[in-house]
Amino acid sequence: MDEIEYEREKLYEEIWAQPIGDVAERYGVTNEAIRRVCETLCIPAPPVGYWPQLYAGKDVQREPLPQFSGATTVRVSRPRGRGATARKASKDLLTFLPEQERQRILGICQSIEVRDKLSAPHRLIAEFLDELLARRKREKERQRRSSSNFGSYNIPPTQDEDKSVLDIQVSEDQLNRACRILDAFIKGVEELGGSMTIDAKDRHTYALMGKDRIRLKLVEKSKWTPHVLTAQEEARRKKERHFSAPPYDEVPTGEFELQFLYDYSSKRVFKDTAKQSLDSVLGTALVALLEIGESLRVAREAQEAEKRRRLEEELRRLEREELQQAELKRVHTLVHKAMDWQTANEIRAYATAVESSLAGVSDPNTLEEKRRWVQWAMEKADWLDPTVAATDPILGLHDHFAVGRRSITKEDPYSPWP
Repeated sequence: MDEIEYEREKLYEEIWAQPIGDVAERYGVTNEAIRRVCETLCIPAPPVGYWPQLYAGKDVQREPLPQFSGATTVRVSRPRGRGATARKASKDLLTFLPEQERQRILGICQSIEVRDKLSAPHRLIAEFLDELLARRKREKERQRRSSSNFGSYNIPPTQDEDKSVLDIQVSEDQLNRACRILDAFIKGVEELGGSMTIDAKDRHTYALMGKDRIRLKLVEKSKWTPHVLTAQEEARRKKERHFSAPPYDEVPTGEFELQFLYDYSSKRVFKDTAKQSLDSVLGTALVALLEIGESLRVAREAQEAEKRRRLEEELRRLEREELQQAELKRVHTLVHKAMDWQTANEIRAYATAVESSLAGVSDPNTLEEKRRWVQWAMEKADWLDPTVAATDPILGLHDHFAVGRRSITKEDPYSPWP
């Protein structure tokens, strides 16, 4: 492990010239490490909201460096390889954004800070606390009527009449810290242009990033320990033959996990560890939230593009099919007209032959009847012939393509077409 030397006035200039994350990256340490050095050297850090206002072009003032009687230089050990890893990680973040916007958002994420006290909480935090009190009152009444309790976490279970609130699953002792963490996180999400909402149907908490939403919950990890009988349980065990106590107790550990659940089965977790607390990685969690939102947007737009492609392909198929049907109808009409034209000519030839045979008819009645028939046959030929298209007083205009029509053919006058 090598050492890093921090000089008071130099570090003061650095943290007011760039977001603390950039300074930490240059030194090859975490944001929390820089904050600890600033506390040691009595260096004031930029307040929450300083960098967004500065990037927005507002006139913001530095807090002056106060008088300090202690040492102005501090040497701190740095884990090997930390600097290179931090620089590489920072360059890989939010690469889908223009550089200026990327730096602005990284500045906001790096300046997020969990306050020591919960003051002016976000509306969702206030609603959660109000609903928690209301649930406790209702659960106390239920408990009075039965022997049930809340369990190790001391938070009443959700009932049908309960209002949907933030998904916070922590013990009573850790409730204040949980609210402070989520308060800072929600305000950070909104500062980045997103929002937080609670779905009334599934009661889950979601971060909305554009058109996409990411489920979010804050939970406290627990461990299972062998159950030790209380004096009351020991007395019940002696009196009640079938009494049995739970073999294990679920004990809260005080360690938090901020979970992002998205895309059906994907999950990202930010948690308390031995080296850093969840409070110190909220900025990293915000960056991850933006990157998850971007991945969801890309996937959603790809699905929408695929859906549009399939729809357009289906429309083209239907259009081709419609054109084919129209063209097929024209072909069938052509065939029918050709058949009708041929039939009309055969009728004329037959009628002419009948007319030629009338020279040998001596009966005037028969002769008149035959001549009327020849005239009728010629008229029907003109009605059937598409090149003449005569209108028949009884049949009207001949339709050469009627659905289900019977074509008049030499082979079978009553066979349907085709």
